[in-house]
Amino acid sequence: LFFLIVSTLVNPNVIKLLLPEAKQTKTLDKSQILLQVTADHQYYIDQTVVPEADLKGALLEKTKGLDKPTIVLRLDKELTVQDLVNVLQIGTEIKVKMILATRNPGP
Repeated sequence: LFFLIVSTLVNPNVIKLLLPEAKQTKTLDKSQILLQVTADHQYYIDQTVVPEADLKGALLEKTKGLDKPTIVLRLDKELTVQDLVNVLQIGTEIKVKMILATRNPGP
């Protein structure tokens, strides 16, 4: 968690998203790919803009050759459940594990 906070402070090109909240959090140590979706449906794979139509192909290319890749989803909380399902469906089609990032509301 500390690493994620510091890395967002260090990188001035961070995409601003309001993440949904969760009471419990978990960190990962595997090959991670960051997929971010803004409230206006802009898709970013590791800070690179990807058109929605090219998302599946771009994720396939990014995960090629990785051992047990995990895609960390950072979706703005203003998006609909259908938006989340659409992205998760791509993960199912390319057989990649996806997890939804949330923010801890604190004490």
